[in-house]
Amino acid sequence: MVADRTGCWYASVMDEVAWARIGDGVELAYVERGDGEPVVLVHGSLADLGYWEQSEQLDRLSERRRVIAYSRRHNHPNRTAVSGSHSPMVEAADLAGLLDVLQLDRVHLVGHSYGAYTALVYALAHPDRLASLTLAEPPLLAWLPDIPGGDGIEEGFMSGVWEPLGRAFVDGGDEAGLEFTAQWYFQQTFDEVDPAWQTLMRDNVVEWRELARSPAAFARVDRAEVAALPVPTLLLSGGRNAGGYNDLIDAELLRLIPGAVRTVIADAGHEMFLEFPEESARALLEHLDRHPMG
Repeated sequence: MVADRTGCWYASVMDEVAWARIGDGVELAYVERGDGEPVVLVHGSLADLGYWEQSEQLDRLSERRRVIAYSRRHNHPNRTAVSGSHSPMVEAADLAGLLDVLQLDRVHLVGHSYGAYTALVYALAHPDRLASLTLAEPPLLAWLPDIPGGDGIEEGFMSGVWEPLGRAFVDGGDEAGLEFTAQWYFQQTFDEVDPAWQTLMRDNVVEWRELARSPAAFARVDRAEVAALPVPTLLLSGGRNAGGYNDLIDAELLRLIPGAVRTVIADAGHEMFLEFPEESARALLEHLDRHPMG
């Protein structure tokens, strides 16, 4: 469990928010810090741009780069209308629109969890606009049946977690959905969860509910396209996930992506940025240094 960082970190980063209108009723909140080559950070589910402040990545990376962190379309403080068909493809299109508004022709892209899923889909569609890519445990669950050791994992997750989560939202509303999530992800009741996470989860429940309702939440990414990805890629993994589905997916990405490298933070779980901010930032900066825009 991460330390309680409620209060100053959350208020301070939200005071810096600017807005980008990208069309179709979508307006995205973002913050910028630092100078130099642009690095765009894409957060995971049940989080928002404040995640990168909480995990110290905004401060650490902006000492040497221009860093942009934004909130995905259904995440705090955005208020985009829901559609019932959310997916990483929708998120990737939003990211393209944001970079157009910010007039960023080429960036370094960093994604965590569902944000890494988004980042990978974006990279496949716009490889020429990336100087580098970092993927921290994207949940490419549809690949698992085709990965050695992955048999039954996707089916078990869907029947044991994802489908019950969707039913909790339908039958009991957002509170029931959050309670189910807390007991699955943290093995605690929602009231026992770290207050920092309670804040993030409540503020970002709309995105989680939309994913739980969407038939395309875990849309398949074409493996042949990934195998031809011409972008220097870092895979950032938590060592405590060894043998689990994140580990299996990251190993398959390492095998497929030409020239990819993988850094495993030995004592980290899925929240490596929160648990080991210094080590995570060091791995990111070393990757960026290896692949300058030139």
